[in-house]
Amino acid sequence: MTPRHLVAQARIDSPLGPMTLAASAEGLAGLWFDGQKHHPGALEAPHDAAQAFIAQARAELARYWQDGTRRFEVRLAPQGTPFQQAV
Repeated sequence: MTPRHLVAQARIDSPLGPMTLAASAEGLAGLWFDGQKHHPGALEAPHDAAQAFIAQARAELARYWQDGTRRFEVRLAPQGTPFQQAV
């Protein structure tokens, strides 16, 4: 399922492999590892690593991988069924 209304996407490297982050105007709409089962494939959104939600998520993830800080404050804009959003 591809998130709708995306305003930006970016690819980042992580200790677990490359990831794609996607944002809507409301918040971070998706984060996927390459090759994961439910990866949405190509996204219809411009590449913009400086987009506010993507930049914040990237910084918070980097802090987590660097020192284990588990404080994530980036606003989320989950997509999917009510069950998927609850999970």
